[in-house]
Amino acid sequence: MVVVTSRRRIRPTGLRGTQRDLVSHTAGRLATLPGPAGGAGAEAAQNAIRDYQRPSRLQDNQLAVGSTPRERVASARALIDQAIDDLFGHTHEEQALRAVLRAAYVEPNGGHERAAYDLNMSRSTYFRKLRTAVDRVTNHLAQ
Repeated sequence: MVVVTSRRRIRPTGLRGTQRDLVSHTAGRLATLPGPAGGAGAEAAQNAIRDYQRPSRLQDNQLAVGSTPRERVASARALIDQAIDDLFGHTHEEQALRAVLRAAYVEPNGGHERAAYDLNMSRSTYFRKLRTAVDRVTNHLAQ
């Protein structure tokens, strides 16, 4: 249930986005409602996603477990890969979210501009989908 306090918007997607997300969640299409999670766990999850290709930083993340740096990096990557596989469905929109997230952080090939071009998306669409995908994975990992 969404509780409105003061005049601030509850979600960055606005009223329609909130309604769409709530209907999707009720229909079982989303594992969690997208949106930034709070706390140190959410920050660690976001950093883990962004540092996927930076083993020296990923090994120090709170989500990483293991006794050696290599094990810690492998565990964090496995956690992120599993979340990506579990959280995105088979619809065109869900596959686009998965593709954007993979192109941005898991399999980068020339930066965000190149990824948007390769996925045939405008910059605004690409970054909107990236934010949605990262928020969804962050919420899942932070729980």
